[in-house]
Amino acid sequence: MSWTQIHAIALTNVLDALDLSGIKWLVLRNHEGLPESNRSKDVDLCLSRRDFRYAEMMITEAVRAAGFTRIIVQDFQYVRCLTYFGTQYGSPQSIKIDLLDGFVFRGAQIFEINQLYAGSRREGRFAIPSTTEDAVMLWLKPLLTGGIVKNKYIKDINGVISRDPIGFQLVLNKIFTPEWSKKVWSNIKDGNLYDTLPLQTNLRKSAWIRAFKHRPLTTLRHTGHHFISEILRRQRRIPGTFFAVLGPDGVGKSTFIEKFAEGISNLHVIDQCETQIMHFRPHLIPNIQQLFTGKPEVVANFNDPHRADQVNTLSSFLRIIYYWFDYVFGYLFKIHRSLFRGIPVLLDRYFYDFIVDPRRSRLKLPQFVAELLLFVTPKPEIVFVLDADVAKIYLRKQELPPYEIKRQLNAYRLLAKRDPDRFAILDANQTPNDIVSQALRVVIERSFPES
Repeated sequence: MSWTQIHAIALTNVLDALDLSGIKWLVLRNHEGLPESNRSKDVDLCLSRRDFRYAEMMITEAVRAAGFTRIIVQDFQYVRCLTYFGTQYGSPQSIKIDLLDGFVFRGAQIFEINQLYAGSRREGRFAIPSTTEDAVMLWLKPLLTGGIVKNKYIKDINGVISRDPIGFQLVLNKIFTPEWSKKVWSNIKDGNLYDTLPLQTNLRKSAWIRAFKHRPLTTLRHTGHHFISEILRRQRRIPGTFFAVLGPDGVGKSTFIEKFAEGISNLHVIDQCETQIMHFRPHLIPNIQQLFTGKPEVVANFNDPHRADQVNTLSSFLRIIYYWFDYVFGYLFKIHRSLFRGIPVLLDRYFYDFIVDPRRSRLKLPQFVAELLLFVTPKPEIVFVLDADVAKIYLRKQELPPYEIKRQLNAYRLLAKRDPDRFAILDANQTPNDIVSQALRVVIERSFPES
């Protein structure tokens, strides 16, 4: 989502509020152009964890004045991520502001707020870290957390290394034990930042040991708290991340999903490539035919979804149980891993299709069997049903006869009527962009509480 005038107004309000709060704070990374423009996806504010709640209250009131009236919060040990949402002028918008108490890795305090603030410099209307400490963080944070330094930062980091080698070494000496401080400097002094990747494990240990020697009890306590909070965090899923899209063939599901994936990624302030799209089920286990033959299923007549004969009752029961296992364990071991990290998952069709269109899966069972299994199946947070005129759907794709399209639309409407808090019917007679905008407003209104 691009940075607009609405975002600039909201962030200006935030900076004004923090200036009046008396809190010691500074801006980390990608500060250039703020608040009028932002080359990053979010805004990182560094302040003491003791001030998180007070700062959040000030920030919430500031962005609310700009129209961002809803919020989700993600808590880590030393980071509190605030994402605000609004529908200004009918267009879904979001702004993400992260509160960080310096830089902490698994309980080890690498940079403290007081240290960063003492060496900070003014940039326009706010303070930012010193050039050297900023360069060290740009290199070290992705390395310790399992990533890799972004190409756009390499030139800046190498420039600092060449201009202030002594200052860079002094910062390394405060982070690592003497042995590893020397080793890592020997790798990066000539600008070879990628040479430090093989040292990741040892550098993690060294940073933790250095922090422990400096503050043993505090580091132990924070490390224990880190692992407990991580276990608890992994049990939850972030709101507004799990969706299914239903509708008869030809209603426009594929186009909608493609555009909705972009929209929901922007709303959560993440890269679109992270959002996951699955067809029908998690696919933790293969199709039945592939399971027994070792060969993927071959579609002989793709334009006729009801081309194959239904199997007998026993085979139908075994088939639906097999796929039910995929929904249950696929959710636990595949889908949930994305949801607790805040990565949206979209499914094109879902278990509901065993109720609405069992012939597609060759099932011949009483409807109550699928309904009973649905009751114990993990369900999406929001299920979108694309609804359009039968004639328009048939004109787009002649895979199903009009009477079957009408029957399926009525069946989807009945499901939505039974579970109105989960289902949302979208008017697919609109343009794709308008449908997506409607869907995003539904997400904001249902998933994110008022701030």
